[in-house]
Amino acid sequence: MSSEKKIIFALVILLFFSFCFLSYFEKKQLQPSDAGWEIYFEDPQSDNLTFIIENNTKTKKIHWKEMAGESNVIIKEADILVVSGQKSTIPLLNESDGEKITIEVSDELGGKKEIHKRFN
Repeated sequence: MSSEKKIIFALVILLFFSFCFLSYFEKKQLQPSDAGWEIYFEDPQSDNLTFIIENNTKTKKIHWKEMAGESNVIIKEADILVVSGQKSTIPLLNESDGEKITIEVSDELGGKKEIHKRFN
């Protein structure tokens, strides 16, 4: 083999291993690790209160509360099971006359998050 063919062959091998290396780490970054759980409104711009819980932990039991007003009067609450790597959609209707609705979500390990929606 001439030296030019050796260089081209070496570059092709190097590019192949580079692509393999980069694709492996890109796939690894896309897979959620034990990164926690998230809550968000399905449509944050409308009056719709439907929210989504996305679980990326080993915790399965999630407790949520819908509260109204500044005094956080509980309207509705429930426990749900959300398997790791799954999403759960909770449809809610706006049953309060208040300007503010708070959704408080907590897991069995004591982690707590809130989302709010104000109405005018």
